Amino acid sequence: MLVNPEIVGEDGSETMTEGCLSLPGVQVAVPRRFRIDVAAWDVFGHPVEFEATGLQTRGACSATKCRRPDACRTRQRRVTSSSTV
Repeated sequence: MLVNPEIVGEDGSETMTEGCLSLPGVQVAVPRRFRIDVAAWDVFGHPVEFEATGLQTRGACSATKCRRPDACRTRQRRVTSSSTV
């Protein structure tokens, strides 16, 4: 478990199809970074830093963006405008 994860470095990009638990059945192509550096805290309050690549990067990017309401609203407009819901 990570507390308040932040992306502190990134490199490269790739596009893959992703879905959202809030919009079942809707999948869109989403570009994300290929490699990121993450800084966070563990459940005991100790700092944690690590590098993530591939699928782990996609999960971390998704989790950190969904904590920002402006990013979620932008993403929601893009998904609903380009799909039939």
